[in-house]
Amino acid sequence: MPLSEQERRALEELEAQLSAEDPKFASTMVSDPNRARRRRRVLLGVLALAAGLALVVLAVTTRQTWLGAIGFLGMVFGVTYAVGTDSDQRPDLHVVGSSSAQRAGGSGGAGRGFPSVQGGFPGSAKAKAKPARGASNSGFMQRLQERWDRRRRENQGW
Repeated sequence: MPLSEQERRALEELEAQLSAEDPKFASTMVSDPNRARRRRRVLLGVLALAAGLALVVLAVTTRQTWLGAIGFLGMVFGVTYAVGTDSDQRPDLHVVGSSSAQRAGGSGGAGRGFPSVQGGFPGSAKAKAKPARGASNSGFMQRLQERWDRRRRENQGW
């Protein structure tokens, strides 16, 4: 039975008051449209896990190795499916330091379609021209070396 116009307005007023008084609680009370999809994925994954486990137990009792392998694969698939995300919910991953032109399809890695690496690969000219990483930490490393030498002198080696 649908709500009357007066009931609908009263409900909207209550929602507005709740949002104004406690926005954090109000945001947790909003229904999640993907909840049913996630629940279905978990349920199907658990069912696949249970079916795979049943196949493994059946394989052990009948000594059918191939049936146990199929059961194990079913268990792995079930767990992977249950904890996985939908393809439309996956994050859009990009290479750190790549420009938007490279992400759009520009040739970053010497024309092979790979994004360029900022520091270059070990042994390349870019990597050799790059200043040493420890240059900024030389004061710290120097202090550590001095402490080590002082302790060795105080303890006559050990």
